[in-house]
Amino acid sequence: MTVSIQPEFSVVITCYNKSSTVAGAIKSVQAQNSNCEIIVVDDCSTDTSREVLAQFSDINVILHDVNKGALQAYLTGMRVAQGRFIVMLDGDDALADGILEELSNAEILDDTTSIRMGIAQRKDATNRTGAPSGVRVNITFRPGWLFAATQSTGGAANIFPNTLFKEVDQALGQNWPDIVVQDHILPGMLAFVSRRVLKLSNVGYLIPDVPLDRSLGQKRHRMDNDRLLSDQALAAATFNPAFSQGWISRVLLQLALVIRIRRLGRKYGVATRNAFGLLLSSRQRNDAVDRISSVIRSSPSF
Repeated sequence: MTVSIQPEFSVVITCYNKSSTVAGAIKSVQAQNSNCEIIVVDDCSTDTSREVLAQFSDINVILHDVNKGALQAYLTGMRVAQGRFIVMLDGDDALADGILEELSNAEILDDTTSIRMGIAQRKDATNRTGAPSGVRVNITFRPGWLFAATQSTGGAANIFPNTLFKEVDQALGQNWPDIVVQDHILPGMLAFVSRRVLKLSNVGYLIPDVPLDRSLGQKRHRMDNDRLLSDQALAAATFNPAFSQGWISRVLLQLALVIRIRRLGRKYGVATRNAFGLLLSSRQRNDAVDRISSVIRSSPSF
């Protein structure tokens, strides 16, 4: 695979203790018939992930000397990405064969569009079915910020223009929320500056390792906390001149945050004001987020 000075795609793969799967993620990118650079950010793995990465000579490996979490690992890779488009890929996921070429041929890639592809669990990720028969758009969010209000920004391989990422990173002053295990905030923030967001029916594959439900269950409290902080940051972004789309976006993103607050408040036994009161008062919303987050963080399994 030959990479030119300006690749079309920069595939950023995050890795934390993914020694049994990260090679599969890398190979799924190497098998693409597209001009790609591969950036792998190892987030201070304690298993043999770094030994696995050392076997690949044609990738850019960046090593964190302390564990910073999935969001910061992605940000590290994206800030050095040279491609026109950035692809987010977890270290236990694999791209479908030929999907990047299919996206290029479909002529839906442009400098104002973000794309979300799902990730499906397969019992045997090495027995994939070859190139997809075509790109299939399931839902179009236009304007793009509508996607941020759906609360379904994770669990996917997201693709977006590098220029839009730089715009968002600069607007935030590279100061992103204190999120630990999730990266939902990235596609959510990118949606604010995207003219449209396409949610595809096309999917990639989860490479089998530990049972999916067990893996998620061990991180459930952290995932809840991250989603809460993510929704809070998205709601706050609607007041940032770089992101705000007007009062409709503010109301919908605040409503999404209120729904999250009420849901997690019930789950963790934290009393909150009624939904109407929360919607009217940013102080009450922020207070509720702080109290729920404090309870979650005090959990022994956090």
